[in-house]
Amino acid sequence: MKRKSDALSDDDDTGDDSLIDFVSDVDDDGANLREIREPSSSDDVGKEISEALTRSIRNTLRSENVQNHHMMHFNLQSDAFPHAFQSITLPVEEVMTGTDRFDSYMVALANKLNSGEAFNSSSSFNADLTIIQSPQRGGKFKFDLGKIPMVDVLKKKKSVIMITNTDELCCGRAIVMARARTQKGQSVDKRCRYDVIRCNDSVQKHLAEELHEKAGVPFGPCGIEALRKFQSILSDEFQRNHKNESYDGQIPDESFYDPDGMSSKTKEEFLEWHRAQVETNGRFFLKEELITYCQSDVKLLKEGCMKFVNEFRSIAGFDPFEKCITIASACNRYWRKCHSPSRCVAVEPINGWEGGKVNHSKASHEWLHWCEYQLKSPTPRILHVRNGGEQSIIANPFSYHVDGLDSTTNTVYEFHGCLYHGCRTCFPDRMQFSFANPDRTMDALFSCTMRKTQDLRTKGYHVVEMWECEWKRLVSESEEIRSFLSGIEIISPLVARGAFFGGLTGAASLYCKADEKLGEDTRYVDVTSEDPWVNKYGTYPVGHPIIYFKPKEQDISAYFGIACVDVLPPLSLFNPVLPYRHNNQRVTGLFSSYVNTWLKIKQESGGWPSWAHDSNEKKEAYLKGYNEQEGIALDSSKIEKNQGRKTTAKLMLNSFWGKFGERMNKYKVEQITEPHQLFDLITNPLLEISSIRVLSSEVLEVTHRRIGEDVDTGSKPNIFIAIFTTCQARLKLYESLSILNERVLYYDTDSCIYTWKPTDPLKKTIRTEKKTKRYGLVFDKRIFDSHTFKSFPYGYLKYDLNDFDENLIFTLLL
Repeated sequence: MKRKSDALSDDDDTGDDSLIDFVSDVDDDGANLREIREPSSSDDVGKEISEALTRSIRNTLRSENVQNHHMMHFNLQSDAFPHAFQSITLPVEEVMTGTDRFDSYMVALANKLNSGEAFNSSSSFNADLTIIQSPQRGGKFKFDLGKIPMVDVLKKKKSVIMITNTDELCCGRAIVMARARTQKGQSVDKRCRYDVIRCNDSVQKHLAEELHEKAGVPFGPCGIEALRKFQSILSDEFQRNHKNESYDGQIPDESFYDPDGMSSKTKEEFLEWHRAQVETNGRFFLKEELITYCQSDVKLLKEGCMKFVNEFRSIAGFDPFEKCITIASACNRYWRKCHSPSRCVAVEPINGWEGGKVNHSKASHEWLHWCEYQLKSPTPRILHVRNGGEQSIIANPFSYHVDGLDSTTNTVYEFHGCLYHGCRTCFPDRMQFSFANPDRTMDALFSCTMRKTQDLRTKGYHVVEMWECEWKRLVSESEEIRSFLSGIEIISPLVARGAFFGGLTGAASLYCKADEKLGEDTRYVDVTSEDPWVNKYGTYPVGHPIIYFKPKEQDISAYFGIACVDVLPPLSLFNPVLPYRHNNQRVTGLFSSYVNTWLKIKQESGGWPSWAHDSNEKKEAYLKGYNEQEGIALDSSKIEKNQGRKTTAKLMLNSFWGKFGERMNKYKVEQITEPHQLFDLITNPLLEISSIRVLSSEVLEVTHRRIGEDVDTGSKPNIFIAIFTTCQARLKLYESLSILNERVLYYDTDSCIYTWKPTDPLKKTIRTEKKTKRYGLVFDKRIFDSHTFKSFPYGYLKYDLNDFDENLIFTLLL
């Protein structure tokens, strides 16, 4: 925000017959009234003052390089006014174009001046103009009603659903879409789900035709009578209303309980219960049922939470609801409290690891190269971090590192990052702190910068300075600088988070039809608990990293960590992958004790395997085999099916490592009720405003986050742990891909689908096949023949090669 009480000027043409104008007064830090000619009885003084103020405001807005979306307001004070005249906050565009709203304020001002106030043209007036340079709204469609066609407005509104069709089923389609939208999130037939029929024209058409047939409405345009028929068959779906809230009578029909949305087992149990209620003339009182349902729902939630808390506390020793907000936080706290080795996993310091956040940004290197270019020297003269190393100059009692040094002319080059040096232009609040420098205010940073410059000059050096914001302005304005920068390559410092990727997903083949006569089929294999497997057996870096800018050893295998390099991909690979090597400074099994704790609980809660139910010998073999495979001794007395306990264990296994890769600079949502709160947010240069929403006449919701340079590192994340977890998971997937090669049809993070032929077995066994479940992708032949769907629905079916339905074919269509 800029406050321009001393910038209102008289540069605009006032006209030959103008009486007065405003002119800036440097001594008084304001804009004061100036009389141009002698007044006469025919002069409208109020109009003259308001027009002079308008000219001065527009002049100031032009000189300040503001944009149309910026906001402004002004105050006019006078000794003759009991109170200052203040405008509302207006967009700059309204002021410059002179909208009715702005003109009305000027008329109101003129009326106030002509309302008998005791003043004349020589009275003392002072005008203050405040400019709020708010960020440009981005991404969202601007609804300028009256300026664009209403059809375009409706297309962009989320509350309006447009249905594109070429038939005459508009009404049927609309009702189908509306019904699906009202049932969004409920348990309904998958074919009728909102997200399915909205994007699938053929499904939408099929459901609309069914609706027409059920209501007895012929295909084609629909009138009032057709709507009544639709309403008659749909009324049962919306039975609960004000008329039947007090319903007390026989049990409702089974259709009101949505049995089709239940699992087969649950549906069977429900139908049996419903038949019993009908036979015994069961009573149904809606109000009592609703109260009972709510009480039961809360009771179940409470019991589930208490069961989870007790189970978790018995293992971790603390209440996760009391100490943590998310399950990832609970996992991380438990590991640090019970399993973390001392001095093993590092926490990133506030200012980054040593050498990780160099003082030389990409912008500073651009400027130093530009300075070198201007010297026109045949050999480089400016020494900097990438040319001879960063230089130090002793200026008692301090030793200063300088960005660049030309020893031939005793010239020091200093590039000042605005955030790190407290730029006065970018950070007008001089008492503001930042995460980058939490112990110094912006004014203190600026003072240290000025003292360094003065000490260097006292030492006899010629200091050339450049502020970051000034350099950005020069680059944007100078075609010569932009042309020069486009011809050089400046590599930014390595950012570890740039190596953090998730899993892989790929459709290697878009269509495959298995030949049943030859015994071909498609098989699906996955790695059970892949992330926990990596956490248990994977290799991780420990301690604080050492950062090399110019490593002497060029063999990548000599290092264990992350490197920023250009790589030529290997040739003759069906499934491409980058090479990976590692060496010293690592530890294996860093999280094995944590994984073993919850893996034991998960395995015990799954019950005995199907093949070991009927024999103690088989049970003993299962316990022995698992102990040999995973190094975990299962307790036979605790092996029983417990889905809740198993889900908790799986949650703790799969949610563990994510906390290490947490992104700290997340958007925050803040609700404000006072004008000064909004003013503080939008004028804070350390914040990036994403959106401002009007919740009510008294409440605004502002979404914001810190700027990219000023992010809190946090005390829990360690990006290297997250990087090595996902990297080794991808390598584990590639082990299977390298065996299958051209047979792979589809793969994702921990699984793959491939073709299998009895005459061409795999040359090498995939590790996961020992314990994996095999599934076939199943399609109904009738779907192919009916041409009802544009995309074919499919599912997984566990099957035996010698037992399958002839009406089903095994194929893959992605």
